[in-house]
Amino acid sequence: MGQRWLDGYSADVEIYLLIDGKRFDVAQITDGSLILRDSYEIPAETAAELVLKIDGHEEREKIFLRSGSESREEPVPFF
Repeated sequence: MGQRWLDGYSADVEIYLLIDGKRFDVAQITDGSLILRDSYEIPAETAAELVLKIDGHEEREKIFLRSGSESREEPVPFF
């Protein structure tokens, strides 16, 4: 569960990709791209499952990484 403060609330958020059973942590996500928390080599045209957990509530969506990833600084486009 998230953390309550006197001036608001901070949700417990976890975002990651699952590819062939392996977890890849996501630092940031936007509409159509994501940035990985660490550098991972992921080949182009890779199918993945995007997992988003907010305060224990989990949502999963199958996505496709168009160009793959080699760096944590570069956005990784998906659809």
